[in-house]
Amino acid sequence: MRALLKIGFSLLVLAFLLIGVSYSMLRAHGTNGPSSPGGRLVATEARPL
Repeated sequence: MRALLKIGFSLLVLAFLLIGVSYSMLRAHGTNGPSSPGGRLVATEARPL
């Protein structure tokens, strides 16, 4: 029973570790969520008036 709890806890820690690593890699890559429109805007876009 104690070994099963240890395995479950280590899998939970591993899951959080993988989530943190993938989130930090996405942030370093420059992926923005839909809440921040700055990542979707193109700086060179020119619209005639």
